Amino acid sequence: MSHGSNSSDPSGGVVSTRTMEITVAVILMVVATIVMVTSVRLGAGWSPSIGPQSGYFPFYVALIMFLASGATVVQQLLSRSKPSPSFIG
Repeated sequence: MSHGSNSSDPSGGVVSTRTMEITVAVILMVVATIVMVTSVRLGAGWSPSIGPQSGYFPFYVALIMFLASGATVVQQLLSRSKPSPSFIG
């Protein structure tokens, strides 16, 4: 019994791993942006009298998450040399 297959993916997968990595990285960048904006509203600075304000650490964690996700997107967009395997077959 033969099922229909995608001609661009010989393994019959629905979506490639590369596409899923880009999608998840972009979603994480959106989440990180929301956290950074909220942290700035709370106060993401350093107060000389009490130390870090309430949004200080969440802002920098979200910034690191944003940069790492951005690096993943760039890496995946630049790696077009070999075909990506199927994410789900």
